[in-house]
Amino acid sequence: MADTSLRLHTEKLILPHIGENVLVQCQFQYKHNFTLDKVHILWGKEIAQDEYSVLVIFDGKKVQRFNENASFHMNSLLQGKASLLLENVTTTDSGTYLCDVTVNASNSKGRTQVYVIRTGHLCKEDLPFQNVYKAPVSDTTHSFPNRSIGAIVAIAVLLVIVLSMVVYVRCKKRSPAVEVTP
Repeated sequence: MADTSLRLHTEKLILPHIGENVLVQCQFQYKHNFTLDKVHILWGKEIAQDEYSVLVIFDGKKVQRFNENASFHMNSLLQGKASLLLENVTTTDSGTYLCDVTVNASNSKGRTQVYVIRTGHLCKEDLPFQNVYKAPVSDTTHSFPNRSIGAIVAIAVLLVIVLSMVVYVRCKKRSPAVEVTP
């Protein structure tokens, strides 16, 4: 039976512009009292399928950074916030980010897709729809043995529709209004 004492929430998709600072949210809830020395956090960026480059580690005592534009602040951990700050993002920061949280012996993981937008652009052809939806990371707190392929496909299609609407609204807001006079 899966351990349900640790629950994790991450955003599925973030669309920042080049040069922005981006907070990649990772929030967790633990059913029991805990101290910081029992919390371990790992943030990584996917470099190949299920293979990650480590950006930041919190080992229960200190934060270790392995990327100069990625930072993590431990002052909000007791409130369940383990978010990653990416500073001055570029297109090379686009990708899938993994938040791996362990409290005592409970572990949970979440992924967020970050797609950095070139300045002045965000149209349908700019989004890599084939890379937006990925199956969840295997997780000791949640198992979905009875999910059908049809449900997964429906969720992926719904995500593409929502993304298309976001793209349309952003493109519409940036396009100057054209008035036609008779």
